[in-house]
Amino acid sequence: MYVTDIGSITTWTNARSCAVGLEGNGLNIAWRQGLLQGTTTGPTHIGGFATSGLRQRVFLARVYGEAAYFGGLPRHDYVYIEHLKNTDGTHKFNVKVWKNTGEHICQRTVVTKTVY
Repeated sequence: MYVTDIGSITTWTNARSCAVGLEGNGLNIAWRQGLLQGTTTGPTHIGGFATSGLRQRVFLARVYGEAAYFGGLPRHDYVYIEHLKNTDGTHKFNVKVWKNTGEHICQRTVVTKTVY
C-alpha cells in the first residue's frame, strides 16, 4: 500500500502465480493491483483532503475492530488526522475515519478532539 501526499492510496497484493518455474527458483509471485469499484486503474482510496502534506497524516488502523469474513482478523479503517493550531496556543486534532465495511465502500464518521 502506498499513500500519496494528497492522501490517496494505491494497493497491490501478492499471491502465488500459476507460472511454472524450475526447481530451486522459489515461489512464483503474482502482484495484483487493487481497484476502486467501477474503475480499471488508479487508487483504491481517493483521499484528496488537501493538495499536499498528507502522507504522514493518513493511516490504515483498526478503529472499529470488526473481523473480516476471511481470516478473522480485524479490518483496517482509513484514518486522516488533521492538525490545527489555535491562536491561544492550544492544538486541535480532527480525526476523520472511514469505516471499512469490507464491501468496497467505507462509511465516514468524524471525531474531533481538542488537545492543550
